[in-house]
Amino acid sequence: MKRFLTFFLIILTAILLVGCDDTPKNKNKYTQHVFYLEEAFSIMPVIDIRVPNQYLTKAKKEQLENDLNKIVLNLDKKFNIQNRGDGYKTELMKVNENAGIAPVKVSEEVIKILKKAIEAAELSICESCDNKALFDPTIAVVWDLWNFTNNYYDELEDNRTNPPADEDIQAALQLVDFRKIIIDEENSTVFLAEKGMKIDLGGIVKGYAADKVKEYLLSQGVTKAIIDIGGNIHTIGSGVANDGKDRSWRLGLQTPFAGPFNTLPSIFGTYIIDDLTIVTSGIYERYIKDEDGNDYHHILDPRTGYPFDNNVVAVSIITTNSMWADALSTSIFALGLDEGMRKIESMDGVEAVFVVKNGDSYEVYISSGAKDNFIYNEKMNDYKYAFKGIYKGE
Repeated sequence: MKRFLTFFLIILTAILLVGCDDTPKNKNKYTQHVFYLEEAFSIMPVIDIRVPNQYLTKAKKEQLENDLNKIVLNLDKKFNIQNRGDGYKTELMKVNENAGIAPVKVSEEVIKILKKAIEAAELSICESCDNKALFDPTIAVVWDLWNFTNNYYDELEDNRTNPPADEDIQAALQLVDFRKIIIDEENSTVFLAEKGMKIDLGGIVKGYAADKVKEYLLSQGVTKAIIDIGGNIHTIGSGVANDGKDRSWRLGLQTPFAGPFNTLPSIFGTYIIDDLTIVTSGIYERYIKDEDGNDYHHILDPRTGYPFDNNVVAVSIITTNSMWADALSTSIFALGLDEGMRKIESMDGVEAVFVVKNGDSYEVYISSGAKDNFIYNEKMNDYKYAFKGIYKGE
């Protein structure tokens, strides 16, 4: 739901791994190996590792690639709810098909990730709006009405489509309530209490996949890597500078709406990290445009069934666990700048970068723990951007 944007790269790792190239200057002689994995979750995962020369034999490289593909494809066979074209029924497909009918036996991983999604939903509960969760994994039934996967706007084609009928949205909203997900851990079952309900964990499972890939690579002795699972970026260790010394990874954060049809700089800032993950939710990678020129982004408000209208353009979450960062990026986006940043400041080991719209201008805010790691691109000042620093609250 969050990002079939597959990134979509909200983080431009391929271009911006500054100081990590394999050149004659690199005295440690690290070699870069990039694995382009098979399609999973409707995206193509990319794994970029750095190892000392002679570390990878041809057989070892083939083993790594095969094992990495198994990790993401096995998860795809459990969590994908999109039409795979092969008639295969994933565990979540079976849960959704049996909504209101019967519990479905699922694997431990499905329960684990579903519980984390529910935790994120509880985090996003809005007390001022009838205790409604602003992040809800059962919003899928409404998301399907919008059909962002097939209707997303392509500026080159100028393909336009109108939003679904309001009466259809309101009817679907009656099926949105994460509290009606019934998990029986003893019997390993999941049951959706009402017929027609539907859950989609496609966003959070990409973060989980990144965590699993990292765990596997560490078990294989890989100590430096960039993992990109549909824009969920996870790092192992640090990068390598041209002089052969360790150097933190420098990941560029994509400027919203930057592209070939405008002159916007490709990145509005760079984040310096070691052994952490960074995940972004934004409104600019997957949206539809109607015949009147109105944009509708893909992050839907469970209260209305329409896109959130809180002036947030993008939120990047930085922490240790990519699954949690994945869940947080949407729930914090939904809460908005003020309440979302308060939540971030209350958490240990979690930082955030916000881009918000203010009239026809954009403002960039960071959490307090990000001040030594975020580098703002000063060129953005020429494009109605302003870096506001640490958010102090309203």
